[in-house]
Amino acid sequence: IVVMPYSVNALGAYNLFVDSPVAGDWPAYLSSDLVGYVDTHYRTLAKPAGRGLLGVACAALGALDTVTAHPDVYGAVYLMRPLLFAPGTLAQSSYFSPIARAALLDLQRALSALAPEAAPARVRGTLDGEAADIALVAQEAVAYGIAFAPTADSQPPYFDYPYADAQGPADPATLQRWEDGPARLLARLSSNAAPLRRLALAVSDSEGAEGVAHLLERLSAAGIAYTGRTVATTELEELGREGFPFMADALAPE
Repeated sequence: IVVMPYSVNALGAYNLFVDSPVAGDWPAYLSSDLVGYVDTHYRTLAKPAGRGLLGVACAALGALDTVTAHPDVYGAVYLMRPLLFAPGTLAQSSYFSPIARAALLDLQRALSALAPEAAPARVRGTLDGEAADIALVAQEAVAYGIAFAPTADSQPPYFDYPYADAQGPADPATLQRWEDGPARLLARLSSNAAPLRRLALAVSDSEGAEGVAHLLERLSAAGIAYTGRTVATTELEELGREGFPFMADALAPE
């Protein structure tokens, strides 16, 4: 049984499936509401050995967050090409490129000028579907900001961006919040290491990314065993050749 939650949240942004006051507590939803529904309506093995979790790219952060917060629910997790940044490298990412800066600042100014009740529709119209009028990298940056740098009141413009002007400079405190979000997820690996050691864990990478290497270092430091996989296929091919076979081997057969 393969269950695929919708990958776009209520604001039309990509869903990172982490716990965010703007987008919601997705680890709790996945591990309680969704698991409960599936176990009630389908013939499942309603125990950790019968459940696995797979996350791709940005959603791999959510998979990691979910199994760290709810390690007693799952028996296996596959992090497919997780989109992580090594410490100190986020500031040079495409999230702060000239294109992203211009698009995100335009969006934030537009949202700030709207009544709060009108803002969600504006975000959805800007981000969602084939009619999206914002660059792909800016869409990803919005999703990242909502997940890791939400506004204090969770109201429009929904996330704090390090740049108030496209020409800079970046606000150091806000940039640090963007850095600290995933870092908090990785920091919890050590405090939750004991139950996580019972999981079957695989991490794949296709480009030798520094962020993936940093994740593997943190896993090793916490004494959490994993299988590392270097792949040279499309994500869909990897799912069929690596992801599903890993789950078939790691989970209870019946």
